[in-house]
Amino acid sequence: MPHVSVTHTHLSVPPMSLCPTHVSVSHPCLCVPPVSLSVPQNGFAVIRPPGHHAEESTAMGFCFFNSVAISAKLLQQRLSVGRILIVDWDIHHGNGTQQAFYSDPHVLYISLHRYDDGNFFPGSGAPEEVGSGLGVGYNINIAWTGGVDPPIGDVEYLTAF
Repeated sequence: MPHVSVTHTHLSVPPMSLCPTHVSVSHPCLCVPPVSLSVPQNGFAVIRPPGHHAEESTAMGFCFFNSVAISAKLLQQRLSVGRILIVDWDIHHGNGTQQAFYSDPHVLYISLHRYDDGNFFPGSGAPEEVGSGLGVGYNINIAWTGGVDPPIGDVEYLTAF
């Protein structure tokens, strides 16, 4: 891995961060081909950072690459998978994942997150954000408002599901 340093407006990437970042984006992609062929029948990649804040050309929220979006695009473009479900239950809205599939009727993106009327990072993910064009109805934001009193917990997640 070459020694490179990248700086964005609100994110500095020291050279030693590039290797772990590359590993975190490549592991979900390794699950894609075998799972799509049902050998094995499922896969799960536990990675940090999750990548859901990274947009197409912008690193954001400690996310350099959007692992889930890259994996879903790989399924669509290389393996001709016609329908994909992405469920994001991080406390923060996955703005980058939403952006990647906002007009795509082949990807259903569901995000469960704290919203606080747009005052919680990253400020996106309003319930009214439902997709655009052919993608209308394929973007679902379950956005909680109320801060931490009462806290968001098991009851809220179980009710949502």
